[in-house]
Amino acid sequence: MLLRAESARADDFWGLELLSGSEQWTSLALESHIAVDVTGRVARAEVQQVFINRDTDWAEGIYRFPLPDGAAVDRMRIEVGDRIIVGEIQERTEARRVYQQARAEGKIASLLEQQRPNQYESRLANIGPGETIRITIGFQFNVYWRDGSFSLRLPVTFTPRWDGGNPSARIGPAPAPTFTGAGSDHHEPLRLAVLLRTTLGYNSIESRHHDVDIALVPEGYEVALLGDGELPDRDFELSWTPELGAKPQAELLTWDGGDAVYAQLMLAPPLPDNLGPQAREVVFIIDTSGSMEGDSLSQAQAALRRGLDELNPTDAFNLIQFNSDTEVLFDTSVPAENRHLAAAREYLAGLRADGGTVMAPALDAALSLPAMPGLFRQVVFITDGSVGNEPELLLQIAEQLGETRLFTVGIGSAPNSWFMRKAAETGRGSHTHIGRLEDVEERMVALWSRIQYPALSDICIDFGVDAEYYPEIIPDLYAGDPLWVTARLPMQPREVLLCGQLDGQPWEFSTLPQFS
Repeated sequence: MLLRAESARADDFWGLELLSGSEQWTSLALESHIAVDVTGRVARAEVQQVFINRDTDWAEGIYRFPLPDGAAVDRMRIEVGDRIIVGEIQERTEARRVYQQARAEGKIASLLEQQRPNQYESRLANIGPGETIRITIGFQFNVYWRDGSFSLRLPVTFTPRWDGGNPSARIGPAPAPTFTGAGSDHHEPLRLAVLLRTTLGYNSIESRHHDVDIALVPEGYEVALLGDGELPDRDFELSWTPELGAKPQAELLTWDGGDAVYAQLMLAPPLPDNLGPQAREVVFIIDTSGSMEGDSLSQAQAALRRGLDELNPTDAFNLIQFNSDTEVLFDTSVPAENRHLAAAREYLAGLRADGGTVMAPALDAALSLPAMPGLFRQVVFITDGSVGNEPELLLQIAEQLGETRLFTVGIGSAPNSWFMRKAAETGRGSHTHIGRLEDVEERMVALWSRIQYPALSDICIDFGVDAEYYPEIIPDLYAGDPLWVTARLPMQPREVLLCGQLDGQPWEFSTLPQFS
């Protein structure tokens, strides 16, 4: 079995389609089982479906199935009768050549092709009359965090897509979406189970479209469709909300990767009610170079205006613009009073894009401002990152950062995202991307609501001797936003030690691993 990526056709059938000569017909799944194993931010799914060739002729099969956003297929196993095919990834041209040769020689073969993003196709050659086809695919996909909850979405149905550029596209009502065979009024129930590996408690676990049974198991929680399953006529969506407390919590999951032990540490913040906003000095840097002309500068100005609006009376601030030259609005940062804010808004409105992207002096100006006792300095850097001296700039940030935190806001449809992420990582902050003017409000409110409530700072993690972990520079923990660290370890740890500053006081914690 070979894996190859390819473009889709407008008349795709979803399920298993069998072809013999000029004839083609469909086969419904006799069984459909999906098992999902969630570890931290990563979910691994295994899908098993069983079909049968009820015809009296040999056939070629085309099996199509849906995937979650961003999923990566890494395993496929096909059993046809008593023969077994296991997937092997090859370059696309070679994969098709080997498949066609195997088919011509009368061998059982399969070719897995990516039809569209999140839709895959597998071709199976030389299926005998009456033979049973058992297809197993494995893939990984992301778990999302938003507004205090984790969530995943697993497609178990296809919605046929309209191809507006194809004049021969089917006219009329769209066929009913289905996972196992379009156009049929009979489907075997879907059986689906999700294992949530965790050592934390959850306030809620919710399936948005299906009735489920939730059981507490030694590994965490198991969520399964009730009874004998349900018809595969709507996507499966699950969300779960961790139970946060008055102090930060840690969860450590480990697994054997063969060459080493791998670990994923989640540090959960305390409830926002247990934190107060910290008085800060916020230094805004805005890129006004020629590459920012037009929409990019408009987005940057809107983002900075929003940042000014979110300042608290106890905060201080300053504003720096740069292109070929660097200009600092105030000699020293000033209190967030109405007269200073009004001056900053007037200055901001008059900015124009021109000149080169000379970033180093602007960073130096921000990181070299006189310290303001009792205020925590945060630099919010708004730019498209169009520079060619990234290594020198990252070294400058590392050498001059001190106790400052650097947050980058990437502007435009094609910012230098790698540099922006690395700058934020080196600066012990975070990166936000704003691609459209209408995104400014949501993205800046999210950024501001996060960084004005630092929960734990100066974090240190001891995984043991010879441990490698990412990110190497541990950022601060903020309200409403868990922190993840992944590690490669020479052996299974007995415990992992953590430390940091909580409300200005030393904080220490140890956590035991859960082996998966």
